[in-house]
Amino acid sequence: MEVKPERGSVLVTARDLAPVAEEPYMMPLDEVRASVTLYYSRSSEKPDEYWNAMAKSVEYELKRFVGNGHAIQSAIASMQLPPDGSLSARLEAAYRVALPQRDEHRPDVGRAGGGVRHERGR
Repeated sequence: MEVKPERGSVLVTARDLAPVAEEPYMMPLDEVRASVTLYYSRSSEKPDEYWNAMAKSVEYELKRFVGNGHAIQSAIASMQLPPDGSLSARLEAAYRVALPQRDEHRPDVGRAGGGVRHERGR
């Protein structure tokens, strides 16, 4: 991979990226493959000002979507995660609830969000 700063931007060139190694409790491949997000600004803000404004915007949208957080707290409580379990044990339990077991013959089964209901703003 090659990274070069160029006149107020950064050029990243990559070729032949290594594939994603499959793991027992990983998210679907479409969720973990390499991707890129490009950010553009029409103003001539300094980078710190731009990213601070972006962080505030993302925080506002997140709070608007999550509401008071009760729905998320309820969903997590319903997972019955082992309170004193290791991080690995807790993640394994959460994945079992959130991702139904995949069936090799039906790749559409087992996508994210399979077992947890999400409610907005409650």
